[in-house]
Amino acid sequence: MARLLVLLPATDRGALLDPLRADGHSVSWFARADEGLRAVAETPPDLVLLDASLPDRNALAVTRELKASPTKRDVPVVVISSSANEIDRVVSLELGAEDYVVRPYSTRELVLRVRAILRRRAPRPEPSGDRWSALRVERAAHRLWVDAHEITLSAMEWRLFLFLFDAREQVRTREELLRDVWGVRGDDETRSLDAMVKRLRDKLGDAGRLLHTVRGVGYRLSAE
Repeated sequence: MARLLVLLPATDRGALLDPLRADGHSVSWFARADEGLRAVAETPPDLVLLDASLPDRNALAVTRELKASPTKRDVPVVVISSSANEIDRVVSLELGAEDYVVRPYSTRELVLRVRAILRRRAPRPEPSGDRWSALRVERAAHRLWVDAHEITLSAMEWRLFLFLFDAREQVRTREELLRDVWGVRGDDETRSLDAMVKRLRDKLGDAGRLLHTVRGVGYRLSAE
């Protein structure tokens, strides 16, 4: 049973808390950010669901505070917002949010997204996996190591990484990444792609040097 902390206005409480509890989770609810942050400090949950417009603090400030703390930064954050603005989504992801959900949303879909995030973070025996340079990949378990350190990726980051990993030493264009990873055509999500690549490079740490930008074209994983 996962421990979830939900920061939502009182008007949304029943509509989301009941389905999450029905899915087998222990759910703590707070309507104010300061109360929720104190609860996280006392007992870090397995996941935080965070409304973008709480009365005392917005989601960006809460996410920034969580990700700046050594004891809280590994707690996945899912932002729920009424804004479909690309800038809001990109900034939330850059700050370290695991997912960004726009209202109106399907409660069932949100419950499944929470379940998928928790499943990816569940501890498993360390496998051998595919190796290349400092990277080791276990595809079936959606796990990645840099040397002996495991890196936690979101679902989209994982798809992006594998797409580049399978084509290592070759350039993947922005158009290919948008089409085959994002499932879109055109340049509407280019900023989201660039932000995701930046996050992936940061998460790889010293191995981030393997992720190269090919100006005007796209990206490649390369040991050169």
